Amino acid sequence: MAGASLTWRVIPYSQYSIASGAVKAATETQEALAARNKALTEARRMVFRIGVNLGDIEEAGDGTVYGDGVNVAARMEGLADPGGVMISEFAYQQVRRLSELTFADAGSHEVKNISDPVRAYRVGTGGEHAVRRGTPKPSHRKWLAAIVGACAVIGVLGGVAWWIAVADNAQKSGFADSKPARPAIAVLPFTNMSDDASQEYFADGISEDLITELSRFEGLLVIARNSTFRYKGEAVDIDKVASELGVRYVLEGGVRRSGDRVRVTAQLVDAESGGHLWSERYDRNVADVFAVQDEVTGQIIEALKSELGNLTTTRVRRPLTNSQDAYDMYLRGRVYSDRRTKEATARAEEMFRAAIKLDNEFAAAYAQLAQALWISSFYGWREGEQVVDDALMAARQAVKLDPSLPQGHTHLATVLAFQNELDEAIVAARRAVALDSNYATGYARLSLVLSLIGAHDEALDAAIRAIDLDPYSFVALRVRDHAYFMSGKYEQAATDFRASLALNPDFGGGHLWLAATYGWLGDEQRARAEAAEVLRVAPRFADGLFRAPFPRADQMRLIEGLRKAGLDVPDPPLRD
Repeated sequence: MAGASLTWRVIPYSQYSIASGAVKAATETQEALAARNKALTEARRMVFRIGVNLGDIEEAGDGTVYGDGVNVAARMEGLADPGGVMISEFAYQQVRRLSELTFADAGSHEVKNISDPVRAYRVGTGGEHAVRRGTPKPSHRKWLAAIVGACAVIGVLGGVAWWIAVADNAQKSGFADSKPARPAIAVLPFTNMSDDASQEYFADGISEDLITELSRFEGLLVIARNSTFRYKGEAVDIDKVASELGVRYVLEGGVRRSGDRVRVTAQLVDAESGGHLWSERYDRNVADVFAVQDEVTGQIIEALKSELGNLTTTRVRRPLTNSQDAYDMYLRGRVYSDRRTKEATARAEEMFRAAIKLDNEFAAAYAQLAQALWISSFYGWREGEQVVDDALMAARQAVKLDPSLPQGHTHLATVLAFQNELDEAIVAARRAVALDSNYATGYARLSLVLSLIGAHDEALDAAIRAIDLDPYSFVALRVRDHAYFMSGKYEQAATDFRASLALNPDFGGGHLWLAATYGWLGDEQRARAEAAEVLRVAPRFADGLFRAPFPRADQMRLIEGLRKAGLDVPDPPLRD
């Protein structure tokens, strides 16, 4: 059996907890096998190669899986040393911070059935690349014993079928689940149970505001709406959600609105045990919806007391508005704002202005209006200094009306940063995350502002924090891309830029930065392919190239990369 091989396949892309669990399980499997082999003669020893990849697969009717995700995993297995573990670049980016493991870059390789070269990383299992780990937990030992026992019959059962079963058992046992250091919760989008499909925005608003409310509690990690809303419209599998987002607790529910009455149902599930910790139904007047949100939040925190103890809050709870009509306009505006198109952003601006007209002390509406105006200016949909001045005025008004509102400080930081008022922008960005340690957008904007002053290491830390809170966020990935690029970490930057483009394939800025990254890597073929994509989706890319006031050295880093990719780019204008 010496030299027999087994492929360790991990699916799908971006499932961070599965990636870390798979790599840990792979290394512990090899360690267990190595220990067992010491007591055996050479002829009876079993030696496997294990490859790990993160990627998409397709499944045939008979259960067979295929596709590039499988092919790359198989190629990683082929590149591994006997008794070793080799992982792909995608897998490496998700697990590289595991403190108990070491990784060695094994270079790029041309491999069978894959059009582009693949980069591989060797995971330490002894000797020069020794694994730094403590004693495995008892539950892990039990699971590893099952693997070692199963290895004895692999030649009879067939490697792939056996392996898929083991991978499934690993995930269900919780071994593949790499949970955050502090307790974490995901609030799924509440189902619209109304007969009127147009009430979808109202159900979404309830969910998003519950995320905001739970985020006030220090010691509880709350996953952002960008990542939880990807499950909208799906049949919910709590185990799958908990594993993919790295959380223990999941809140789900539904909203039925009829006239001036609203029914809200909610239940809190402990994914670890599968039990329901709490559930409730509320039948109220629509005007009492804020009171319902308060009650749901309070019940959740009470249900978690035995696990978390008494939690402190980072800010006092304040109702967004006393006007139900203003709140309704605000919720509709948020739906449009999330679409990030010219028409939708203009519609969002109208909705936020209408909300402010109904309640001129509605701080959150001013904050969202500032964001909509800034987006219109940044993308060139609205021209002139007035729109930027209006955005700044709206952001300042939001902070004035409610200094404890994180969104107001975040949007103020953004507008100030792009007016090159960087000192004040950093103060505002830091204030936002101090008010809400779960505010993914706040950390993303803080990362951006830090990049603008050249503080790239701190910017990277803030970006990583944003991704912890919002693992499927296109924006969070983008700011980490920038931090890697500006730090000269082009290999990591290329991986992240590709990941962000997978979430938004036609985003010109993503192709622009990836073209520059490949330019610096000397990958002429890929650089020119990305340059062609830039010209396809953003032919006037140079018009907005210098809107972000990066230090001149950083601007030139980007420009030189683009020139290496074959794009004609002017020098940045000199500043006073």
